Amino acid sequence: MNDEFEMIGDMAEILSLGVMSTPALMINGKVVLSGRIPTVAEAKEIISKYI
Repeated sequence: MNDEFEMIGDMAEILSLGVMSTPALMINGKVVLSGRIPTVAEAKEIISKYI
């Protein structure tokens, strides 16, 4: 994959993105998971659905 990844640690920026609980995963500007860590299978499914 030749995609960009960014980790955001600033709480004000996190809240401005609409994330209410962390950790969160945002793909193409849309929050697709928040508040928990997905399993590997779940992460693969989410990524394939939104990319």
